[in-house]
Amino acid sequence: MTRQFEAIADALATGCLLAYLYQEGFKLPEWCGSWLFILVPISMIILPSALYKIDNGLFYTIGKSYINLTAAIMYCVTCLFVKGSRLKYLIQSQLFG
Repeated sequence: MTRQFEAIADALATGCLLAYLYQEGFKLPEWCGSWLFILVPISMIILPSALYKIDNGLFYTIGKSYINLTAAIMYCVTCLFVKGSRLKYLIQSQLFG
């Protein structure tokens, strides 16, 4: 197996989890709408970079999974909290509903 397979499988699994949580009526924590949310994109850069410096294997197993998870969280927050977001309107449109 190649590293690309794991990245694609991770992204698909994250998308499936988000779809399931959406159907179950999952609500994001309140801190996602506060100033603390800035820690998510910062950690998305720092943690995988540190893992890459420590061990490439850690980066490709834990680091890439973390990148996919934080990207999904940022996408959800953008859709829910950013007023006038085109992503929010796309999600609520008939295309996905």
